[in-house]
Amino acid sequence: MSLEKKENNGKSSVKAIVICGIIFLVIVIVATFFITKKIYNKKDDKGIMTMTQVTTTISTDVLEEKIKDIGELATIEYLYTDAGKFDEDEKFDSGWFEGMKVPFSGKSFIARWDGRIKAGIDVSNVSIKVEEKDKKIIIGMPEAEILSNEVFEDSFETLDESKNIFNQIEVEDVNNFIGENKKFMERKAKSNGLLEDAEENAKVFIQNSLESMEVIKDNYEIIFEELSEDEESENEESNE
Repeated sequence: MSLEKKENNGKSSVKAIVICGIIFLVIVIVATFFITKKIYNKKDDKGIMTMTQVTTTISTDVLEEKIKDIGELATIEYLYTDAGKFDEDEKFDSGWFEGMKVPFSGKSFIARWDGRIKAGIDVSNVSIKVEEKDKKIIIGMPEAEILSNEVFEDSFETLDESKNIFNQIEVEDVNNFIGENKKFMERKAKSNGLLEDAEENAKVFIQNSLESMEVIKDNYEIIFEELSEDEESENEESNE
């Protein structure tokens, strides 16, 4: 065999060895990857939570904090303009004229004002239950309620007022008059579906807030249920 042929055979052998080495190295890397992945995706004998499980589970404590952060956002506002007339006369409380109006004792005024009713749920009374097996988050919702009814003082305007020096209009008259009209506006707001809207609004905010966490959005179904009166009472007592 010539020297040139020996050199070519030597080069071919080296090349074959290098190729075999590369193939062996690739096999080792791929095998290591799959073995490592399999180990991390299994529980050990001590029941330690795996990497996969850590990223697809959630605790009620985390959910409670997330919902509490919603707070005022879980409300809805009802803006209104109201007007009315206050009219009152003193009456005889005994004798022949009992129950009849005392002449020249009447007092009255007509006023208008703007106000704002807030309705929503008390987020501190929301109950949370996580069903890991079915990957469900059960949100117990208290009934929506009127949270506040505010009259904007700067908007209060007297359109007409009696000038009876014998029975003048007092601050108490105005406060009582506004108080009665606020109750009327609350009844009107409820009849227009304010509480139903507030409940739906709260659900949207809660769901959007929870689903801002990818682990919930990708792995859980959020279900809303109405709390019973007993459950609401228990939640209120536990929060006190």
